[in-house]
Amino acid sequence: MAGSADYAYRLVYEAATGQPCPEGVAHHRCEEPGCVNPWHLDFITQGEHLSGHGLPGDWGQAAKTECPQKHPYDNENTYWYKGERHCRKCRREAGRRHRAAKSN
Repeated sequence: MAGSADYAYRLVYEAATGQPCPEGVAHHRCEEPGCVNPWHLDFITQGEHLSGHGLPGDWGQAAKTECPQKHPYDNENTYWYKGERHCRKCRREAGRRHRAAKSN
């Protein structure tokens, strides 16, 4: 098992199929995270899971192409922290404001 023995769906999947869970993140096709039906699961990469599979709770974030200040979410301007996408330009600007306030 891929290190998550505490998830009921992983235990049920292994019991029902007689196979260990595949590598990756469990995607619930039924869009019910509490579902334990092993036939409702696909195992996909974390990147696929985060790229906007349309599950409730995503609030449309994956479909956005720019930050609230209209900077692009592209390879050069985007970084990931704790599973969330952030804007590098906004982070630099926040750092400048913080240093300026600190020096006064």
